[in-house]
Amino acid sequence: MVNGGGIAELLRQAEANANNGAPLGACLDAFGTLSNDDRLKTLLGMHGLIRLILETIRAHQMDIELLDKCCYILSNLTFNNAENMTQVIEHGGIADIVGVLKRHKVVNFLCESAMNVDKNKTLICRSGGAKVTIDCLRQFNKCANDGDEPIVVAAFRCLANLAYVVDNVKQLIKQDAVAMVMDTMQKNTDHRALIQMGIVVLANLSSHEKGLLNINLYIYIYTYIIITINSFIFFFFFKVAHIMVQLGVLDLILAVSKGYPDEIEIQKSCLGCVGNLMNEASNVVAFLDKKGHIRVFEIMKELVFEESVTSLCCKLLKILAANSDIANTLTESGGCRAVAQLLEDNINQSSLVALGCQALCKMISTNEAAKIIANEGIVELMVTISSEKDNWANLEIMNEVIKVVVNFSGLEENAQLYAKGGSVSLLKAIEAHHDNAVFLGNAAMALSKLSVHPTASRPLVKRGAIAVIINSANANIERKGVIARYLRTLSNFLYTETKAGEEITRTNAYQVMQHIVEKHPGFEPLIKEWSEFEKAVRLKSKKIGQAPAKHYSAPIRDRIDKANLRLLTAGTVMRKHGDARKKLIRVDESCELLLFEDTTGKKGPKQLNIRSIQQIRGGNAHPAMRKVAKDCGIEIVSIDPNGREFVVCLETKTGVEGEKWLSALQELVTVCTTAQNKMEGD
Repeated sequence: MVNGGGIAELLRQAEANANNGAPLGACLDAFGTLSNDDRLKTLLGMHGLIRLILETIRAHQMDIELLDKCCYILSNLTFNNAENMTQVIEHGGIADIVGVLKRHKVVNFLCESAMNVDKNKTLICRSGGAKVTIDCLRQFNKCANDGDEPIVVAAFRCLANLAYVVDNVKQLIKQDAVAMVMDTMQKNTDHRALIQMGIVVLANLSSHEKGLLNINLYIYIYTYIIITINSFIFFFFFKVAHIMVQLGVLDLILAVSKGYPDEIEIQKSCLGCVGNLMNEASNVVAFLDKKGHIRVFEIMKELVFEESVTSLCCKLLKILAANSDIANTLTESGGCRAVAQLLEDNINQSSLVALGCQALCKMISTNEAAKIIANEGIVELMVTISSEKDNWANLEIMNEVIKVVVNFSGLEENAQLYAKGGSVSLLKAIEAHHDNAVFLGNAAMALSKLSVHPTASRPLVKRGAIAVIINSANANIERKGVIARYLRTLSNFLYTETKAGEEITRTNAYQVMQHIVEKHPGFEPLIKEWSEFEKAVRLKSKKIGQAPAKHYSAPIRDRIDKANLRLLTAGTVMRKHGDARKKLIRVDESCELLLFEDTTGKKGPKQLNIRSIQQIRGGNAHPAMRKVAKDCGIEIVSIDPNGREFVVCLETKTGVEGEKWLSALQELVTVCTTAQNKMEGD
């Protein structure tokens, strides 16, 4: 038919019967069939069918049957066909379509037209399409008849498409689109398709970025109300998200989410809409006041294996935890625990694990949060993720895990637990990703945080952390920031772990780092860390970086009076002022560390390097010791890693015990100082 000139003949018959409804309708039926074929759409448009259809609409404005056929043909011709859509616009067809909508409340064609090109959506809105659609909602929003719901859903779809373009949002807000959509949804809570499409409309209104559910990206949309008074023009700028929340959108979304707990698409639309709204900071507080975050936790639990939903939950938590106060609130409410449970159940889903770690990192942003999560299994989970299925080789996962480690390592018990179980994975990851600057920066930060704590330094040094650091430094000489972090870690190791000095000597760490630092003489942070490293080195018994010095052959413990040695190594319970609990004070077997052990055994011991002690004195001269008997007080004057002096105040049970311990400690410090001075002199 087409090859034989059938299209041209049909057009001639249609034009000849332009005023005769019956034969014209028969021609339109034929064109309706042809317009269903994608191969013929452009050809039909080129033959002038679109012009004929628009002329028919203008000539038969009240003939609903002909208009329905015309709209059907236009819908077919313009769907995914930009050339035909352009013809409709050029021939002034939008105004004709809007006229049909005003008279007959049929919105399907407008929905199809709005799906093609953004400029078409803008033109439809400017030509009155938005107003007509909203009027249609007003008429059918109660869904009183069986055929009303499809009309409302089509109207919602039309509004969603129009709201996809930022230029249309101003007009839609002005025409109360939000209020009308909400009212329609509230009157039809049992209509699933209607509810789902309504949420999509609200989501599009709150964000004009492509990718409706991509809640990471958001650009604020502003409406402009221009009022002219006495020749002055005032511009009022309202953030659309703020307006929508004021109208009660959050309450509606939460109600819909609770009402349809198993509907995946509805939950995704709800989360996407909330994500868009939460980019306005003031809305976050309102969301938490309405317990919206609790609903997010519930969704994560109810739909734990629906990755498309749970990933949106994690993204939403990242947005919510934008400041420390909100992050603490989320943590206190069980947010970290909820995410941890989600990750445990989806441990093999790499992308979800990475997103979950990002959410945890955002929520654990303060020391207070680190304390809250100490007993919630978060640290153990990070250890498991690090070692599970060689995840240390997975850059995406390990980079996010390390960020969480950095945030919770301010608390010693967290740092100790991770170092004990996760240090091998961390060191393997540093070796595996030796050329990735971002990961190395995060890993170096984690090492510097962990190495502050003696109980975390010990397993790290034992498992070869110093050798890994030196190899990584050699491979990244030009990455000055990473080198500075490595130097800080080495300094911390020297202060917190007795075997660090031996490892630094064995790996030639002093010479390697000195060589690297000399290549960057103008980088102040690196120079500062090098200075601190040298200071830490000077406190050790060996002169690192130089030829081996002469040493006393006898260890320190063999040069102390035997009675004092037994007293110091056995230890005794004293009150350490500034600490609520009493401590067991003793010296380790090498007589190089003074240990402060928790009498309950719940916490690891704290330690003080004997060589950092400057003076041991008795009495109660220190302000903290004013109420202590003079013969029961012991003051230990020492220096910290930054070279600042500090005093540790101890109180013995009796004066006799105080005198014995004072004498023994003074002898120990004298022996250590003499040995160190002798080595430096040699």
